[in-house]
Amino acid sequence: MANIVITKTGNSIVVDMGVYGLNVGFTKASYLASDIVELNLRTNSVDVMMRDSHGNSNWSLTYDSTYGGNELFIVDSVNGTGSLSSESQLFDLITALRG
Repeated sequence: MANIVITKTGNSIVVDMGVYGLNVGFTKASYLASDIVELNLRTNSVDVMMRDSHGNSNWSLTYDSTYGGNELFIVDSVNGTGSLSSESQLFDLITALRG
């Protein structure tokens, strides 16, 4: 099973949680592109704040399986772009989903 796969169709962003589904309590979530509230690029992660029905959810994402674990969720692809190579690339791809 894959890690997180993020896709955009129209104004909707679908997040397939992959192997993390059981841990977070859902297998897929759909957000409006405008629900991405904030993005922060860090050394080993991209922190994403999403608006949802409970307020805001914070997710720490990475492209690198070296850092995967309880604190970070590994992203396999964003909108069809796989084989991610840096946190900066992950940040740019998620930022592009907002437009």
